[in-house]
Amino acid sequence: MLPSLVPSKTELSAEVVQLATKLGVTAILSNVQEMTRSVFPDARLQVEVEYDPENADEVCLAIVVRNTIDNPHELVQILSKRHRRLFDSCPPYLASVFRLNTDWRP
Repeated sequence: MLPSLVPSKTELSAEVVQLATKLGVTAILSNVQEMTRSVFPDARLQVEVEYDPENADEVCLAIVVRNTIDNPHELVQILSKRHRRLFDSCPPYLASVFRLNTDWRP
């Protein structure tokens, strides 16, 4: 079996670590990352701080998934699976801290 070219660990910026600490999700961030990685095993993941353009007080951690999926039905199924599994990875009251952003490229 060939080794995966997708890194198994996602390096976190100082800004992400600082926000995770402020929001009290440092301990569960790795759970959310691993769950997302299991749903998107061939994707490159990155965690970014995302500011809401309409509400200056709202900020979250965005798990950015970079992958190529050209079948819309498959994409919807995968996104639904990730959404359901989010609640297994963190308490429901913290789920809103984590957003999923997709960057699909052919």
